[in-house]
Amino acid sequence: MLAKRPENVVPQLTRMLKSKDLNARYGACLALQYLEGRAAPATDDLILLLSDKDMWLRIRAAFALSSIGEPAHKAVPQLLKMVVKEDKNDPRGIENKYIGFALFKADYVDNLPQPNGLLAKSVAGVDPALLHPAVQRLLLQDDGLGTFGVRSVFRTLSTEELKSMTPILVKVGAETAPSGEMFAQEIRICAIQFLAENKIPEGMQVCIEYARTQNGWGSRTAEVLKILQTYGPAARPVLPELKELQQKWKAQERGGEGEKRSKVAEEVIKAIEG
Repeated sequence: MLAKRPENVVPQLTRMLKSKDLNARYGACLALQYLEGRAAPATDDLILLLSDKDMWLRIRAAFALSSIGEPAHKAVPQLLKMVVKEDKNDPRGIENKYIGFALFKADYVDNLPQPNGLLAKSVAGVDPALLHPAVQRLLLQDDGLGTFGVRSVFRTLSTEELKSMTPILVKVGAETAPSGEMFAQEIRICAIQFLAENKIPEGMQVCIEYARTQNGWGSRTAEVLKILQTYGPAARPVLPELKELQQKWKAQERGGEGEKRSKVAEEVIKAIEG
């Protein structure tokens, strides 16, 4: 409700950021988050909270900064350093994931700030020495929702920057995050598409392994097979494996997912063979 009121409540909320009551500080961060750009005068005080001992207060401050937008870009270097920080008390990297959202989120994610992350549209002017390690850490996190939130890097980083991360992109394309699986396919498709667009040979085997291991809902095997087709004749070395899969799918129940995959695979095989 504060965000809808016309009066300037930022000074009061900024004072609350220094309260001895932790819940009051949480609340102030959340209110500033909803004020978005109107909360810009609180930027410096929010940046100070990025060093607070309480993890959730650090996260709430980061979300408020991401909602402020351009005036809060001065926080980017510190946020990038937070992404790569190791904490024995946070073995799953929960804080790293949420700071990643504050930086790179470009799509709606339930219960997160509506505005895009601070680097969702551009990474211009950002120190690569800070940016690249942070991106690599976020790409390899073991949470599908977390990787979903970092997909913007495939639009904002240059082709050469992404090529320098080829081993990581191969791993991302080949493996599904063990948690948040319903979101995990998105980053895999981004990685596979990039590998194929740049004719990176390792991507062909990644496509085959994706097709071999995907079953049930959420499978995008047909899409990945069409991506494999874009390699053209260069994909002939993986045709024996694809033909084996095609026969396996063909033998499955008619009218089901197997039959659909078999037909797509047959088309892809013919196109690659020429």
